[in-house]
Amino acid sequence: METLFISLCTVVEQVSKYITTPSEIIDKNTFWLHNIHIIHVVCVVRSDKYSALHRIAEQQQGLFTTRQAVGAGFDARNHAYYLKKGYWKREYRGIYRLKHFPFETYAEYALWSLWSCNRNGEPQGVYSYETALEFYKLSDLSPAKIAMIVPPSFRRSAKIPDVLTLHRAKLNPSDWNMVEGFRVTTPVRTLRDIVFSKHISDEFIHQAVRDGLSRGMYPKHELRRYGILGLVENFR
Repeated sequence: METLFISLCTVVEQVSKYITTPSEIIDKNTFWLHNIHIIHVVCVVRSDKYSALHRIAEQQQGLFTTRQAVGAGFDARNHAYYLKKGYWKREYRGIYRLKHFPFETYAEYALWSLWSCNRNGEPQGVYSYETALEFYKLSDLSPAKIAMIVPPSFRRSAKIPDVLTLHRAKLNPSDWNMVEGFRVTTPVRTLRDIVFSKHISDEFIHQAVRDGLSRGMYPKHELRRYGILGLVENFR
């Protein structure tokens, strides 16, 4: 079917070079008069679904899920065609990338955010702990794994990817920021998590406190809300 779409669009482009008015269409071939509107609709529909998918992907570092592609108008039965032709690249099971988007630094974060989607297609994971510190440049830590908070009820039938470390907690929307197409715990929530984590050395906590305070990233009312204002004062 996709090949037919492409062929029809090509025919329209070629015919348009030589036919400029409706009367010329009638003179050359009555068929076009009755059917050119059908071909036009097919081409517009094809263009619209590509535009819809591009809008989705550009908000997610060029990535999208099978569910999102179907929602944009791409029949699931035809997805193998786009992979074979190289228009899409599979990055993980059920997650693809449009070929003209490079897989850059933030794309990995967008990838695992999409991996965490629930059955409604909503991302459940929020980057946190050492990963959030690194994202906000509040630490010299170079974590070997990506830390992500997921809801207590989060489940996956397959093995959790080795690159991820999952923490379970219930977060409110005020606990995270949406950046670059994925969620990251706020600086204060991040600080709260690492202070109580017991597995990050005081050296890096001191650094996170000093750097965050100097950059105005820890409003006192938020520190008080998370119950760490006194702890932060001790780590100054």
